[in-house]
Amino acid sequence: MVKQYRLLRYLPYALLVVLLAFILQRAWVSDDAYITYRTIDNLVNGYRLTWNPAERVQAFTHPLWMMILTVVYFFTREIYLTSIVVSIVLTLVAVWLLIRHSVSPYAAAFCVLVLSLSNAFIDYATSGLENPAGHVLIVVFGLLFLKMQPSAKKLFWLSLLTSLAAVNRMDSALIFAPALLLAFWQTPSRWRALPLAALAQLPFILWELFSLFYYGFLFPNTAYAKLNTFIPAGEATQQGVYYLLNSLQRDPLTLITVLAALLVAIFHKNRWSLLS
Repeated sequence: MVKQYRLLRYLPYALLVVLLAFILQRAWVSDDAYITYRTIDNLVNGYRLTWNPAERVQAFTHPLWMMILTVVYFFTREIYLTSIVVSIVLTLVAVWLLIRHSVSPYAAAFCVLVLSLSNAFIDYATSGLENPAGHVLIVVFGLLFLKMQPSAKKLFWLSLLTSLAAVNRMDSALIFAPALLLAFWQTPSRWRALPLAALAQLPFILWELFSLFYYGFLFPNTAYAKLNTFIPAGEATQQGVYYLLNSLQRDPLTLITVLAALLVAIFHKNRWSLLS
């Protein structure tokens, strides 16, 4: 019995190898990523953070991801394989953290199996976009939220991770915000801890100040292009429903898992779990 349990401990890692095989099989780079790649190439070659060298325009939406790739590209001077390798490494780190801190080998194996069968997760484990960095931040945030006792220190780290997530992609901070607010509410002497939480927002604040000074805008150029489309709300909602139905048809496991997790949170004895 003990031997069987020991063998079971290795099952999640075996599934991690399967996950890696799936990712390698479907590794790719989206055309959208080359907007960031051109900016990275300009920066490394002395043309600064620009799309066109003579124009200060922020064409990318993920500053943190751009910085990570820039550091590695500086040494490799090759972007296609570099972005794929960096993406895979970060994805494996995120999943490894899930395995290491799962409540049991069964839970860990289930998590890895679901991720392996999720088309959305596999597709965006690479793609050249910011998802892998976001996955690491989400996992670390979740682990700290669940394992640390309410305190000013916990609030600081959660706020810092939220700030980094906003630098990675601004709208992804909405994923972190409900749990961060709950952590703030649970913190003893929370109003005294608030300045520390505000200090942890420094990465995002510094980036916004740089963006305003360097580009002249707080938001990337793509935000203004995508939001000012003047498409009627009804049409936008209709297209959103079509997207949801398409996702349900092509990747039902992902949406079913999200819905199941939501239902578990709703019917959990602790209703606050819905926010986390």
